[in-house]
Amino acid sequence: NYPDKYDCWWGILTLPAIDKTNEDYINYIIEEENSVIEYWLNKGADGYRLDVADELGSEFIERLSKKVKQVKKDAIVMGEVWEDASNKVSYGVRQKYLQGSQLDSVMNYPFKNGIINLLLEKTSITGFENMVMTICENYPKPILDTVMNLLSTHDTPRILTILGEADFSLSREQKSEFRLEGEKLHLAYERLCSAFFLEFMLPGSPCIYYGDEAGMQGFEDPFNRRFFDWSKTFGMLYDLCKKLADLKNKFDDLKTGDISFSSDGDVLKFKRGNVECLLNLGSEPVGVPND
Repeated sequence: NYPDKYDCWWGILTLPAIDKTNEDYINYIIEEENSVIEYWLNKGADGYRLDVADELGSEFIERLSKKVKQVKKDAIVMGEVWEDASNKVSYGVRQKYLQGSQLDSVMNYPFKNGIINLLLEKTSITGFENMVMTICENYPKPILDTVMNLLSTHDTPRILTILGEADFSLSREQKSEFRLEGEKLHLAYERLCSAFFLEFMLPGSPCIYYGDEAGMQGFEDPFNRRFFDWSKTFGMLYDLCKKLADLKNKFDDLKTGDISFSSDGDVLKFKRGNVECLLNLGSEPVGVPND
């Protein structure tokens, strides 16, 4: 009953559903001269992130990726995929995201979920290692080196709120006013420091959701999208992220080095090439040998 009623993406009236197999639409977005894809690449865009890649379809993604490389060969096409992208099945179809003709990289939700479960003691160190190694073994190395490591997004609660074990059963009004305080906030900060360390040291490209480095809090949308809190810039978390970024940029092994684990007790221990990374998950100090 257009224009009064029409199919919408997930029922959201401001997002009309598109027939992505329609050639007129594909020409407008991808194929024709000065298409949407070509226009923005020529304006200086470095690539595209495909929201909800599962719903775009293989043909659409392949044609888009081919066009991107034709216009700018080093531009990137990244997909929003929440699971292991190497064996993802959606809508009854096994996807071919990482087989060379579709995506250059994906958002790395498996590492995000693994880090959270590790720091909240919902999984063991061994369980965390197995998760990391599964992704490392399943992903082609050029993709693994560039996966988007994240801790929060606009689709998820703020990492500090999660690590502070906030009560997600609160009402909407209570969530809008809630802030971690005291010991819970201190514990969340300690855990977030560990989470940032893993986000930067593990394979992939770290991506910080605005405000996480300033200790911003918030439950799910819209409470995770508040304006940036300029009063909390350049604090402890910011300084830590800057140091971790400097290390990531300094050592090539932290960008492209292989990973191997040799954890001992409460100490998560792994090597990226010749760089050794240690994270004490216990409550007691642990000495580090000079060699």
